[in-house]
Amino acid sequence: MRFPEYLGDGVYAVFDGYHIWLRLSHHNNTEGQIALEPDVYAALVRYHDGLEKREAAREPSELEP
Repeated sequence: MRFPEYLGDGVYAVFDGYHIWLRLSHHNNTEGQIALEPDVYAALVRYHDGLEKREAAREPSELEP
């Protein structure tokens, strides 16, 4: 397993060859870590892409200042 990479906002990621593991606050924190298997990661990417499309489709009057 590689050394965790800092993503920002206190989130670290490490890849074990199958899962992407997310850790919070510190790279050594293994309590409450999240393991994203490939299908779950793909679903997260689709979710993100859908958010971008919805935001792009919003009217300027709907956007927060």
